[in-house]
Amino acid sequence: LEKNINAVAMDWRPTSKVLASGWEDGTISLWNVKDKVAKDDSSIHNDPISFVSWSPDGGRLLSGDSGGIVSVWKTDHRSRLALVSKIQVSSESTGFPDNIVCSTWVITPEYRDEQKDLPTPPTQYIVGTKHGGVVLCTSKGETLAKVCESSGITHLEWFEEKQRLIVITKECNMVQY
Repeated sequence: LEKNINAVAMDWRPTSKVLASGWEDGTISLWNVKDKVAKDDSSIHNDPISFVSWSPDGGRLLSGDSGGIVSVWKTDHRSRLALVSKIQVSSESTGFPDNIVCSTWVITPEYRDEQKDLPTPPTQYIVGTKHGGVVLCTSKGETLAKVCESSGITHLEWFEEKQRLIVITKECNMVQY
């Protein structure tokens, strides 16, 4: 992929050789290594991409930007993106859009049971924001829960075995929910 702007986020699809890239101008690109073809979408994000994250089954792509937009995408066999949902995450303290900095997919025991019969994408994800917001959402775009830490979030990790969320803040605090 060659562009006149910087790629700021990347993630390899776990089930095939497809690289998702997020760019400074808000474009999301999928590079299919097998076909040597890139597909771009610039219809949703207008701000620099903060992250792209494939679901564990490779069926969904999560993207977030510095303007607070979080999108869930699905792809077809030709690596074309189709929007599933989009939400605007706002700061708890100001009510203005908050910079999305990281994400993690929520993998539940029910999800693992469903995977035995038919591969399906996870239905929930969590995003962390520059101003300390932690937001649990569904892939349909519904917000289920919000909490606010005292400083910005730098990393989120879903600990599947214990069904816990691990949050690391800018002040180097580690919190679990």
